[in-house]
Amino acid sequence: MVMTSAGSTIGISTALPATEDAAGYEALTLNNIGEVESISEFGTEYNEVTFTALDNRRVRKFKGSYNPGTITVSVAISSDDVGQQDVEAALDTDDDVAFGVVTQDGTARYFSGKVMSFTANISSVDNITMASVNIGINTDIIKVLPTP
Repeated sequence: MVMTSAGSTIGISTALPATEDAAGYEALTLNNIGEVESISEFGTEYNEVTFTALDNRRVRKFKGSYNPGTITVSVAISSDDVGQQDVEAALDTDDDVAFGVVTQDGTARYFSGKVMSFTANISSVDNITMASVNIGINTDIIKVLPTP
């Protein structure tokens, strides 16, 4: 099913799941981060490892280490939004926190990571005061499809 991104949310919990699986994340209370304008692409990317044998000169490719990525969330700053308050509090700690991204069709993607930045963009008189939030993902991303 093709869909738009309208209705998608990202939530944060300052607690970590008891288990690193769907049940662990679904047991958490996630506060939605309010006033989200966009959520960047994110997902696991493997480093390419190559090997070339002398006898055939063909380059072969292998998967090396992998990085679950960094996600950037663009928000209109709202000082009374609980989710944004949780993000700013997480910025001031070295601890991982839990996140959940839910798309329009109910598919959830859960992960834990560190809030690496919360930078304000004041811009000009005809713009909304925005912030860019960068989250360094430190766990595998757990995808949970909606139940039919």
